[in-house]
Amino acid sequence: GSETLEDINIVIKPKSTIGIIGESGSGKSTLMSLLSATLKPDNGVLKIGEYAYDDYNILDIRSKIGYVTQENIIFNDTVFNNISLWGENISNSKVEESAKSALAYDFIMDQPKKFEQQLGDNGVNLSGGQRQRITIARELYKNSELLVFDEATSALDSESEKYIQKSIHQLKGKKTILIISHRLFTLKECDIIYMLKKGRVVASGDFNELLATSNEFKEMCKTQNLK
Repeated sequence: GSETLEDINIVIKPKSTIGIIGESGSGKSTLMSLLSATLKPDNGVLKIGEYAYDDYNILDIRSKIGYVTQENIIFNDTVFNNISLWGENISNSKVEESAKSALAYDFIMDQPKKFEQQLGDNGVNLSGGQRQRITIARELYKNSELLVFDEATSALDSESEKYIQKSIHQLKGKKTILIISHRLFTLKECDIIYMLKKGRVVASGDFNELLATSNEFKEMCKTQNLK
């Protein structure tokens, strides 16, 4: 069988913001599954610092990774419990801080019962963008060190996307952030963007470098009306 990913050599520095783009079938989701330790590579090694993934407890690795996707799970409970997930020794101020960093605080304070507002089944009372910001707040509350935005904005309108973008901007340099997206607007914050094609990295650099060096990237930008 052919390899889904080949010759991939990606270094993610702590607290950097990395983008990964590529059409479907380019290997983005396989790469994510490897990073989050849900898949093991057939060849090659995944390392954190000097140590291979195998030297760690897999659950420890997973507990440090926060996921924000299109399909965010919201529980039929209060905003507060959705962020703190009924943990032990919950700090109210930390729940508030997490909501602020995720740019969720203002719309929570607009709710009649604020943090005690019931969110209804799967967050039926919230917009898609608000559900996402609650999810980001939750991942921040649990101290995720690596935040993964996996096609997180693809189902959002541009107004909501701007909020997620701002939230990423606020977290930049405080967390390691990995953004997988085919919407390029979300990638402007990245220190490095890796472009995948058929399982290989075909180009890398920051937004402007890619614009200058990759015709494919330039075409994608044109299609999406980005300069």
